[in-house]
Amino acid sequence: FRRGSSRLQGFYGYGGSLGLSSESHEHDGETEMEESSFAFGAMGFIGVEYFFKPKMSLGAEYSHGIMYYTDDVDTMFGIAGGTGAINLNFYF
Repeated sequence: FRRGSSRLQGFYGYGGSLGLSSESHEHDGETEMEESSFAFGAMGFIGVEYFFKPKMSLGAEYSHGIMYYTDDVDTMFGIAGGTGAINLNFYF
């Protein structure tokens, strides 16, 4: 979602993620070990963009959310977040 119609625009939204992983490998040339994991999460984000040319902008974004992760050894549920980014965007 976007707010603003000038050179400076704010945006916000939400997203989700899903991850599946499986791998197998040999140990000492004899035993095959299998490992698998599963993860999912949901996050929200907020940011700002400054358009210095009509289709070029410089922006910053911050996201935060929750995550569930499990594998053969551990299971975790927690707040995943505090991810920030600075972007140079080109729109075609």
